[in-house]
Amino acid sequence: MNAVFKLTDNSSESIIVAGGEDAGDELTQLLGPAGIILDDSDNLYIADEFNYRVVCWEKGAREGRIVAGGKGDGQRANQLSNPADLAFDTYGNLYVLDFGNTRIQKFILNSP
Repeated sequence: MNAVFKLTDNSSESIIVAGGEDAGDELTQLLGPAGIILDDSDNLYIADEFNYRVVCWEKGAREGRIVAGGKGDGQRANQLSNPADLAFDTYGNLYVLDFGNTRIQKFILNSP
């Protein structure tokens, strides 16, 4: 299942917070979620490896929004090839390990 789960407080159950078999449209479907990270506002960022993009799921949202890539597999600055991991610096810039292109890309994110 291509989904990201969150364990409940008692850690005996989990809930889907992104993706899943019932995901309907393009922005809710994940294909190989790899790295995940939360920002300071608890928004979830997912390296969606085989959709060649990074998707942000704002806290409580029902669908994500593309914040990096999403223009197909490629080497251009607006493309990713198998993004595998994510990190933020102290300024809120997003760093993407673009595994297929053997590079790390920096993205300056704007507020939604």
